Amino acid sequence: MEREKQEEEFTFDPNWKWKPDLDFDTERGDEREEEPEWKETRKWKDYDDWEEDDWEDSPVSPKVKEVITSALRFGTALLLVLITCRFAVAYWLGYSEMGTIGNLVESRNWGLAFYMAAACSLILFSLISTFWAMSQKKRRNRRYDTGRGLFAFLCIGILCLGAGLASMIPDGGDIINAGKSFLFTISDCYGTILPLCGGGILCCLVRKFL
Repeated sequence: MEREKQEEEFTFDPNWKWKPDLDFDTERGDEREEEPEWKETRKWKDYDDWEEDDWEDSPVSPKVKEVITSALRFGTALLLVLITCRFAVAYWLGYSEMGTIGNLVESRNWGLAFYMAAACSLILFSLISTFWAMSQKKRRNRRYDTGRGLFAFLCIGILCLGAGLASMIPDGGDIINAGKSFLFTISDCYGTILPLCGGGILCCLVRKFL
């Protein structure tokens, strides 16, 4: 009796058709992938298909932005070159008070050796920072200006501010006196270096956030 009731309750719909859960391409006979909803509403294109017109939200057009960042990048490098030249001239004029380079090895003037090593290190750091500031970050097929050179200006600015404390260092041996002379030379450049560092920091920040 139960089996007869089940057969009576089941009714077959002749218009029923099987519908698969996945969509298939009727022409090719393979599965057709549905595009996710985010692709229909997204604003940007794929990164590989980047074009200049895709930056719709940027208040500055890409061409104007490129011109401004290029000018600021060259300005940043010029400021670092001026700082490097100022340091080179100051150290070249100041080393004579400690002795002569020709008799450096014979007289074993370690104070002058330390002074020249520190001066060359600072000048080399400024030169490397100049080339670094001219470079850009490369991501795939496009270059971006990330404001390189900011670290160099901050370091040089802090060094200039701290050089004024050289008078608090007590007198000692040749190396200590050479270190004081090194800092005194930087302190003498205080009025020139700090404005250049301030301008360089401003240029790097504008390049970074433009």
